[in-house]
Amino acid sequence: AQEQHQIFFEVLKLKFRIMLTYWLSPLCREVNLIKTLTPRTQRFSLAVDDNEMQQSPHNRSSTRTATILKKTKRWACVENCGACCYLEPSEREDLNEWLDPDERIQYESMVGNDGWCVYFDKITRLCTIYDDRPDFCKVEANSFQSMYGIHSDDLDNFCTSCCREHISDVYGLNSQEMRRFNGALKSLRRSASQKARASLSSTPSLPASSINENNEGV
Repeated sequence: AQEQHQIFFEVLKLKFRIMLTYWLSPLCREVNLIKTLTPRTQRFSLAVDDNEMQQSPHNRSSTRTATILKKTKRWACVENCGACCYLEPSEREDLNEWLDPDERIQYESMVGNDGWCVYFDKITRLCTIYDDRPDFCKVEANSFQSMYGIHSDDLDNFCTSCCREHISDVYGLNSQEMRRFNGALKSLRRSASQKARASLSSTPSLPASSINENNEGV
């Protein structure tokens, strides 16, 4: 009887292992697929060591609001991002088209071994030479006009497209960084809409004396 019980439990353990393998296989395949599809989103995590990652604001819980560092009417640079500071030249094939030879040399001197700008603080995700940064790092109408031929009226849309591309490549399309950026733009649109409505409501109406009998303005 004891031997039969032992055989029974061995068979039961074997069945359990088979079922466990069956349940976990799809999950393992999904994890491997995710790793295969999103290798570029690991750039930031691979660029810092464990101690830095523990201190990094990137590891804090996400918030619905984002601190805006710089903004225009329809574009904003948000805190805790820095995606545009990933400068790997091999991924910016058009460098020679919008940088002159001296600027190209300066650009390449700023690229670290990991592809990130050497002046990018990976803890705070801020530029350490912001006030003295090169012109090609500045989001200004004159700079973008000379480099890209972008008219000032198109600057906001161009910057928005560039930011979304950089953020998607570096952190991922569904990353916290992308959500914060989109949230900041939504906040700008909402604020502009509120100002427009307030302006309309404050517009004085025509006095009664200015309306003729046919309800037409005189």
